[in-house]
Amino acid sequence: MSTDLVIALVGVAGVVLGGVVGLYGQARLASQARRREAEAVLAKYQEPLVHAAYELQSRLYNILELKFLEKYYTGGDDGQRDYAVRNTVYVVGQYFGWSEILRREIQFLSYSDSNRTRVVAECQRAIVEKFQSDKDHLGRPFQIWRGEQRAIGELMIDSDATPIQSIGYAAFAQNKLPASLPWFKRLEADIDEIATTPNRRLVELQHAFVDLVRELDQDKIRYPDKELGKVDPPPGPGSACTSASEDRS
Repeated sequence: MSTDLVIALVGVAGVVLGGVVGLYGQARLASQARRREAEAVLAKYQEPLVHAAYELQSRLYNILELKFLEKYYTGGDDGQRDYAVRNTVYVVGQYFGWSEILRREIQFLSYSDSNRTRVVAECQRAIVEKFQSDKDHLGRPFQIWRGEQRAIGELMIDSDATPIQSIGYAAFAQNKLPASLPWFKRLEADIDEIATTPNRRLVELQHAFVDLVRELDQDKIRYPDKELGKVDPPPGPGSACTSASEDRS
């Protein structure tokens, strides 16, 4: 092989290698940029999302452990009954609203590039599955299909607010949303049923929401352990999601 040919081949190999290294570098930089953007979006909406998740798990805890519906729905006066139903429906819708806002903001980014955002996404997916599961042992009350969860979330978004946010309880309580919407009416009927009949789905949902709150508040600044406990666990799989506390890459 001539010296000129060897030099030419070496040159071509150098160009190819340089191109491969350049493409790898660009892909790595793009991945880092997506990770930073995803983490920035999560940081932006972390506070309202964790607040909504905490309020919903708290209501589920009160229903399951503190006889909330027995006291204020079954045994309360008209005002207490109305609040027990309306506010319970609201805290469900509020979570779906903030979850939908986060989904919209982050849909073109990549959760998978960041362990932290990936685990939060896993916690949220676990909640979606707990709501929509049709397993017999979970019962029918509070079964909400994935598409219905999205629909409720869309309705709960205040389109006039800047920045975007979920509607507040005052607007919800004043019937700014159509009272006849089937998803809300079905939830109201479900509340009537779970007031007298224990529901396994609520237990698993409460556990899943505690997992999400703890993931979003790993330092326990907003919600210390004394304010965030799981009801007695049902038999079956453990935690709904895996904590990212040991690896926040």
